[in-house]
Amino acid sequence: NAAFLFYNFYYKSRSYRYTNQKLEIDKLTFKPIAVEHYIGGRIALTIDSLTELTGNAEYLLDGNYRVEGEFKSPWLDASARSLLAKPGLMQTSYSGGHDYWNNSFSDVFINQLTGFLKVKVGPMMISPGATFSTYKNYVFFREIQPTSPSTQRVLPYQSGGVQTIFSPEVKMTLQFLKHIYFRPQVIYTQFLQNDDDAFQIPQLFVNSQLAYEGKLFKGNLVVQMGLDVHWKSAYKALGYDPAIQQFYNQNTTTVPSFLLADVFFAGKFKQGRFFIKYHNLVQRFTQSGYLPTPGYPGQRTIMDFGFDLLLFD
Repeated sequence: NAAFLFYNFYYKSRSYRYTNQKLEIDKLTFKPIAVEHYIGGRIALTIDSLTELTGNAEYLLDGNYRVEGEFKSPWLDASARSLLAKPGLMQTSYSGGHDYWNNSFSDVFINQLTGFLKVKVGPMMISPGATFSTYKNYVFFREIQPTSPSTQRVLPYQSGGVQTIFSPEVKMTLQFLKHIYFRPQVIYTQFLQNDDDAFQIPQLFVNSQLAYEGKLFKGNLVVQMGLDVHWKSAYKALGYDPAIQQFYNQNTTTVPSFLLADVFFAGKFKQGRFFIKYHNLVQRFTQSGYLPTPGYPGQRTIMDFGFDLLLFD
């Protein structure tokens, strides 16, 4: 620490060993046994009690890197990140009972900028903003049309193009009747460029919460109770391949929009906390569920509960 400045620097190493009895090690496109060396650092500048500027960077000595910066203040939250990353081992080489691949993918490049204004008007806090993301050499799993029953159906693929995503968003917190809070969030996603249909994202994504928050029993119990609601527009959701336990892009099934609503009650006291949650209230009345992934039904109506209890003071 130096006055309002905090900083640190570090070195770290990461060793790995890759084995697969069905793959010839000498044909792998990466070293099966290696040690990776990283250098990195972090810096934080505290301007005042509510305003802070932070940054961190990490460099893998073979050329990959990650750089991130974040600014927080009473009126603006903003962040930026850039990274050049290796594709995962699962995407690079695999041999199993139904699938085989051995790829030589390029590094994945990602840039992302995020900014949100924070405006307080009486009992309401509104935060409009947006996220702008760019991807190059993006690697993902996608479905292919098999030419025979023995042909592989899902394979990793590296896009040769660019994906640019712009997502404006509005978050709000409204307090009324002293202890009632309404917290809506709406995200709109627009593809400015989506080569190879690499990303499959619903155009509209909505979260909302209506809750009572307060203290009971002379302040000895802090409670929160209310309703969580989630809705997304129809889109071609990712499929799932159980043979390789991976999600993949598919273009045959459109998952319709659906509404989820959960009722919850949570509490915290001196030596513990607890919660009770009733999942998917809508299905209790409609008698119909939802499909987050084609062919796989989502969580049905069920009661959840849990607690933590500290047995020491």
